[in-house]
Amino acid sequence: MADWLFSGTLLRFPRLKIAYSESQVGWMPFLMERLDMVFATEPRLVRLGPDHHGATSTQVPGRVFGCFFDDMVGVDARHQIGIEQLVFETDYPTRTRHGRTRPSWWARSRSG
Repeated sequence: MADWLFSGTLLRFPRLKIAYSESQVGWMPFLMERLDMVFATEPRLVRLGPDHHGATSTQVPGRVFGCFFDDMVGVDARHQIGIEQLVFETDYPTRTRHGRTRPSWWARSRSG
């Protein structure tokens, strides 16, 4: 995410959207805060161009999405990330390499 936000790519391509699949989302608030701090203290490291004003994280809403399926830290931080940026992901039923269906964590939680 740092490369996308610091490179100015999202500013140059205003319709581009990015989704981080199978990465969970608990890391997003830390990274957004850290990138904003770097932008504020070391602007020479960021290639956004002279027309960009505001924190680096202002590029995230509506453009950068995090996908999750089992991340309570991320769910707890949903307001820091932005609820609109969160996407629930699933590949149920998950198949093993032998083609058999593996019980999901949801199914296992219902059985006992």
